[in-house]
Amino acid sequence: MLILHEAGGISTRLDGGPYDIHQPDLLASNGLIHAQMAEVLRKAKK
Repeated sequence: MLILHEAGGISTRLDGGPYDIHQPDLLASNGLIHAQMAEVLRKAKK
């Protein structure tokens, strides 16, 4: 997580909420496409 954030990446839960170590889901990206990735996952979950 530290390396990801130091490199400019973003981590959240799959639904876009803040990452929680006690939850099993994680969405990590380079930061540039994070919003688009979260949107695709939200649509796929419906």
